[in-house]
Amino acid sequence: MTWPNFFVIGAQKAGTTSLYHYLRQHPDVFMSAEKEPGYFKSLPTAPPKLVLPGERKIADLDEYLRLFDGVGAERAIGEATASYLSNAAAVERIHEAVPHAKLIAVLRNPVERAFSAYSMRVSQGVEDASFAEAVLREREGRRAGSESPKWRYVGPGFYGRQLSRYLQRFDREQLSVHLFEDLSRDPQRLMHDVFEFLGVDGSFVPTIADHNVTRYAVKSQRMNRLVSRVPGKSLVRRVVPSDVWARARRSVRRRNSRMPEFAMELRRDLVELYRDDIRLTEELIGRDLSAWTVLERAPA
Repeated sequence: MTWPNFFVIGAQKAGTTSLYHYLRQHPDVFMSAEKEPGYFKSLPTAPPKLVLPGERKIADLDEYLRLFDGVGAERAIGEATASYLSNAAAVERIHEAVPHAKLIAVLRNPVERAFSAYSMRVSQGVEDASFAEAVLREREGRRAGSESPKWRYVGPGFYGRQLSRYLQRFDREQLSVHLFEDLSRDPQRLMHDVFEFLGVDGSFVPTIADHNVTRYAVKSQRMNRLVSRVPGKSLVRRVVPSDVWARARRSVRRRNSRMPEFAMELRRDLVELYRDDIRLTEELIGRDLSAWTVLERAPA
């Protein structure tokens, strides 16, 4: 039986799907064919009808280890479950099973991450409350002693306390933390650092593309068709680097989308809610995160 020796632990809606696909391209990296197996997290607390495709949990050890039956000569063997970071049970279970594992996390402005998670649920047709109503529902549920409202948008953004749990069990050298902004701005450089961390050839250059992008109703179908139908072998795609093209396409789609409402007052409240934890996160990862407290809307 082969166990993974590294995990992409989160955060949700912070680019872990892209990271997973970039890792899969490296010849010395084996990633489980199923993303988000979730073996090490606590059992889903949402009713079965609310567990969406891609969010199921593999509870059986044999079924989990079969995900790695195809491992050959790869040195880095991993899986990616973005909810491991915010799941209190996962850190203990991973440490018990694979104490020397390497851990990779990508963090996103928690306010934007919460709104992005909400927007995804809206696009999936499973959230019909406004963002303000959904946040209130979650916070009231927590005050009443429930850790599991219908959907959790705010809770997964307290990275400081979540990373602290991991650092109580794992050495700091086992944890590699990156920012969503880095992944969006220069994915090739970030992947170089990730490959180096995993001990594989850092000069490998993965193909950059959009993954797990939230889809909204569009303002202009004509513009949407234009962006979507540029073929891979077109002159544009041959001349423009893949990461530049991916950023340009995201920008056009964002401007052409009818995004949910995010009131400035709610944004201000969430910034204050996260402020202390953001400071803790800064201390833990050694990065300046002051931009996360700026009251400015970013892409969902």
